[in-house]
Amino acid sequence: MEGKWAPQIGKENKYGYNGKELDEDFGLNWHHYGFRMYDAAIARFPSADPAAEQFSWVSPYNYAENSPIANTDLWGLQAWSVHNSWDEEKVAEYRNSVADKVSAYKVDNKDFTCEDLCLSTVMEFARDNNLPFKFTTGDQNFDASSVEYNNYESFSNDVLKKSAAADIDNDANSSLKTLGAAESGDLLMSTRKGSESAHHVGLITGLENSKLKGFQGNFSRDYGKKAKIANKLGFTDVANPQHGSYIGAPIQPFIWNLKTNVYHSKGRNSLWGSPSLNFSKSEKRTIREFNFLNWNN
Repeated sequence: MEGKWAPQIGKENKYGYNGKELDEDFGLNWHHYGFRMYDAAIARFPSADPAAEQFSWVSPYNYAENSPIANTDLWGLQAWSVHNSWDEEKVAEYRNSVADKVSAYKVDNKDFTCEDLCLSTVMEFARDNNLPFKFTTGDQNFDASSVEYNNYESFSNDVLKKSAAADIDNDANSSLKTLGAAESGDLLMSTRKGSESAHHVGLITGLENSKLKGFQGNFSRDYGKKAKIANKLGFTDVANPQHGSYIGAPIQPFIWNLKTNVYHSKGRNSLWGSPSLNFSKSEKRTIREFNFLNWNN
């Protein structure tokens, strides 16, 4: 800064606090945060947060939820408030919450495709615990702290519309585990022979007495009809959970007996279907877990 002790050399740097530009118009000396201006003198935004309804517990003029040491309000917009980090304790909490969350979905009669069930479960936990969440699809990177979103519904819906089981199977989003180490919250991936990416994913709730148990979403019984009608009408929202043409199905439980290598799932008619013999030989089965700790970066 120019002063009696040192002359100004070169172009003045106006990008200071948090890398935001200092706006000296009208002598206000506010920092430009994109969607709002920030007054460092009072540590407040002079205008209301456009996403204030999502954070009813604090003033719409607050900065970083009144915790400027722990939090950084980059733009004043995000899918949900992120001020905690994933650690082993939070991962354990998530794993312990999975069965109850799926039960709540079933009570609410919610339909899911396989990947939507897995992603919805972890996204809702991240939202409810103010944790970061990031996910990469074939052509897009999603970040709950992105300035593109100001509410959970639009963010999660975009993630689900763009995602497939193959995206969960991506090393950018999950990591391989051994079958014997499988635990609640892990992912059972199914990959057809000759393919490099999974076409189906199940959400594991536990491994007990050599039986791997969990739940899966699926395509609805009439998904082919829905897709055909949607295509005829020009709809492109069969993967959109909020659209009437969504092809998700009621949640289905599954059990994989590791000793006999027999797999059972309760199908769309709520009856246990025919067992799949030699389950691990009919397709490639792998266990993966979300890259929770990487979401902190």
